[in-house]
Amino acid sequence: MILHGGFINENVQITCGATIEIGKDCAIGRDVVIRSYDGHVILKEGYSISEPIKIGNHVWIGQGASILKGVTIGEGAVIAAGAVVTKDVAPHTVVGGVPAKLINEEIYWK
Repeated sequence: MILHGGFINENVQITCGATIEIGKDCAIGRDVVIRSYDGHVILKEGYSISEPIKIGNHVWIGQGASILKGVTIGEGAVIAAGAVVTKDVAPHTVVGGVPAKLINEEIYWK
C-alpha cells in the first residue's frame, strides 16, 4: 500500500491483496471500505482474486463508500456517501449510487 498523505477518518477498512495507492491531499470519510482483494476464489475463466486500486490526488471519498478491486479514481473526483465504485472514475467528476454512476462533471473542490 502506498499513501501519499491526506486525511483518513475513523473506521476505514483497507484490504490489500494487490497494490493500493492513495494520492496526495485525499479526504476519506468514515466507514469507507477499500478492497483490492475479494477474499474468496470464484471459479471462472479470467477471474482474478485481486487487482490494484489507484486513487488520484485530491480525491474526496464520502462516508460509507466502497472502492473495489481494479478501480482507478482520477484526480479531483468526488465519490458520494454510500457509493459502490466498481469501475474507473474520470478526473473531476462526481459519482454516486450502487453501483456508482456519473452524477456531475468538471467539478473542483477544496
